[in-house]
Amino acid sequence: MTKSKTNSITRTLAVLLSDTYLLTVKTQNYHWNVMDADFRALHAFFDELYSEMLPAIDLIAERIRKLGQFAPGSMAEMIKLSDIKEDTQHDEPAATMIAHMLADHQHMIKHLKKGIDEADDAKDPGTADMLTDRLRAHEKHAWMLAASLKKQSNSLAQH
Repeated sequence: MTKSKTNSITRTLAVLLSDTYLLTVKTQNYHWNVMDADFRALHAFFDELYSEMLPAIDLIAERIRKLGQFAPGSMAEMIKLSDIKEDTQHDEPAATMIAHMLADHQHMIKHLKKGIDEADDAKDPGTADMLTDRLRAHEKHAWMLAASLKKQSNSLAQH
């Protein structure tokens, strides 16, 4: 792989790492602070989401290192690189939290597809494979969040 392609892929991975880290923190925030009639189910669901993403952070960072670059290692770097926005509200309705996470996972899916194409073009099957695994996870999360949002909307309409 050329130096230029390696630099481009590691830049993509650094953004993905940062997005994953910030989305994990956002999901933990929602896990801790959700208030809803379905609290127990949402609390457990959000736990499931961030617990799945947590080990991915290490996998992405290690892939960057395997490609010979340094992974971003500070919140300042990650906030600068990430397209995921922090959520400092602690009292949002559960449906708003779910909608924010759904949009973030949809962003991740779009970014991962571009990364897979980039890795395939660079003939980097290791990165493409890792990104494909992450794509599957975020597609599942987006599907589950969309279904949960539909349930939230239906229950609000009934009241």
